[in-house]
Amino acid sequence: MVSSVFGAKMPRASWDFIRGVEIWLPSVAEQKGIAEYLDRETAQIDTLIEEQQRLVEMLHERRKSLVDRGVFGLDSGKPRELRLIGRHRAVEPLLANTPAHWGIQRFLAVLKRVVERNSDLSEPMMSLKSTGEIVRRDSLGGRQEPDEGSLPKYLVTHPDSLVVNPMWLIGGAIGVSQVDGAVSPDYRVFDVADAVHPRYLHHLLRSSPYIDQYMLYTRAQTTFDRRVQQPELNNLPIPLPPMEEQIEIAVSIDEQAAKIDSLIAEAERFIELSRERRSALITAAVTGQIDVREQVA
Repeated sequence: MVSSVFGAKMPRASWDFIRGVEIWLPSVAEQKGIAEYLDRETAQIDTLIEEQQRLVEMLHERRKSLVDRGVFGLDSGKPRELRLIGRHRAVEPLLANTPAHWGIQRFLAVLKRVVERNSDLSEPMMSLKSTGEIVRRDSLGGRQEPDEGSLPKYLVTHPDSLVVNPMWLIGGAIGVSQVDGAVSPDYRVFDVADAVHPRYLHHLLRSSPYIDQYMLYTRAQTTFDRRVQQPELNNLPIPLPPMEEQIEIAVSIDEQAAKIDSLIAEAERFIELSRERRSALITAAVTGQIDVREQVA
């Protein structure tokens, strides 16, 4: 039937073709038996899928909680007195409970914005995902190709560069690159100071309190503008443990997150296979490839 449709934007079949389609029609008793069988079997599969979907949601929450706990090193002692520039109410309560020996710096003090253009087009086109990963643009599919005239304006990134999409920062579009490449000129690219471990910074700026803080920086509640302005980011407070602790925190989060990601991948693969089995089961039952009479009786 698919081969008989026409039209690129809205594929459709002609009425003459539809009228000529032959439909296999078993007896009413067999139809009833097939329907009962499929209702029962697909309900079981749907239940398994729902259970795995809940597991995936729980694992995502566990991963988020892992990052939030790890990057703040919360201390149960007396809250610290903070001297910050500007208001940062989403992160201030957590910063006040960081260990006393941790420093706190402004974003501007530890991150330097850089503008290196891909003028010779030597770097591959990259995109920043909401997961914080910087990946090849051609691996995503379905993306509109950029205008050729804009390509030399693309910004070069290097391993350990912080990449920010200010329009979608509230959706998690921030992360430290692990590869060389070139990203949209609408992005912002920063060099990370030597006093900051890139992976620690990656997890910190993607933690839930910081995502909430970006939301407070936007005017999205009163306008359609979701862009986070750079002056707001410049005053964003960054907690800084000693380098040894930054490394320890980053390694611990990466190791534990990898285990959770593996479990998520397994559950999502199970869901995918279950959906394929559900579809195949329906096809086999309604085309007579399996005899359901004994299973219904």
